[in-house]
Amino acid sequence: MDVIEEKVPRLMMFLKDKARRRSAISYSAVFNFFDSNTHRSDVWETFEEACRRIAPAEEAIYGALLAKKDTNLPSTGSYDIYKNIRHEEYLSITGVKRFEAYDLTLDQMGEIAQLERDKVYQHAIENT
Repeated sequence: MDVIEEKVPRLMMFLKDKARRRSAISYSAVFNFFDSNTHRSDVWETFEEACRRIAPAEEAIYGALLAKKDTNLPSTGSYDIYKNIRHEEYLSITGVKRFEAYDLTLDQMGEIAQLERDKVYQHAIENT
């Protein structure tokens, strides 16, 4: 997995703009930044690097802006990050210590995504 450095600045601008506008990001919008033959792992490594350069995950998890077409929510991987970074909040929502992200209900996923998106929106406003 490699970070494609020349894509990071544009992705950062895109993420910041979407956050300031309180908008979600489709997965296809992320892929549009890359050539069609770019390996998926390189796309996501580059995306994650752009997120990290904007803010440490402890401040705001910019990946929470991602939204699948069917649910408007991020994929389960985002919830694993949330669980590790914001463990107490995660527990207060799930009520279970060893609750895996793939076991979350849509309501729980929605609540977690909204809480983190609100942190991202606030971070974007405060850091413009």
